[in-house]
Amino acid sequence: MSMARCLNKAIRVALWAVSGTSLCLMTACSSSQSAAFMALRNVARPNAAIDSSPLNPKLTYLRVTVNDKPLLMVLGYVDRSSSEWPEQVWYSASGEVLRLRAGRLAGLVGTPVEWRSVRWPAGLPAWGAEPVSPAPYKRLLDEMPGYRLGVEDTLRLQAIAPPGSTAWRGSASADVRWYQEVPSSGSTSARYAVRQTASGAVPVYGEQCLAADFCLTWQSWPPLPKTTP
Repeated sequence: MSMARCLNKAIRVALWAVSGTSLCLMTACSSSQSAAFMALRNVARPNAAIDSSPLNPKLTYLRVTVNDKPLLMVLGYVDRSSSEWPEQVWYSASGEVLRLRAGRLAGLVGTPVEWRSVRWPAGLPAWGAEPVSPAPYKRLLDEMPGYRLGVEDTLRLQAIAPPGSTAWRGSASADVRWYQEVPSSGSTSARYAVRQTASGAVPVYGEQCLAADFCLTWQSWPPLPKTTP
């Protein structure tokens, strides 16, 4: 069974379990199902006190805002079907599923605007290179509603100064660099924060608008501790 079909089955079974449907429907992909159950049991629904919600130290969290409304998501599992670009699969308490690849939005379902599948045919530029390569790269995506399949855009990545207005929470950190991804189509740019560590660059924040009235951000949670140069 492919990982995509495995994920879809895991989501359906997890939601059936939450609503009281018989667990006898469980068949394959047991590890992904377990991750889905764990995620759905341990995430907080959107509320004003989300930043102070108690966290389970055994789980990995993501702070997400949707049109400025915050919620927490939990890492269900990491899809390693692509050895070069593994995808993190995150779950919300309401059943939304968000996928991140190298810190970028690789999929979003269960929301008013969905990116069902996102592909980068020629790969992605590496984080942390200075200066960032000016070479453009392509992105293809399938969007709902509207059955917009294979929507293509050409992107450029550039380093920027820390923005003055973001959904970032926590103190400014000296080991975080900021980047902007600019599309040739004229749609809204995406922005990212990447932490430089001894083992390499780690994306810790991103923001993307999928439509004029639908924007989201995501940040590793809890926030990074403050560091000194």
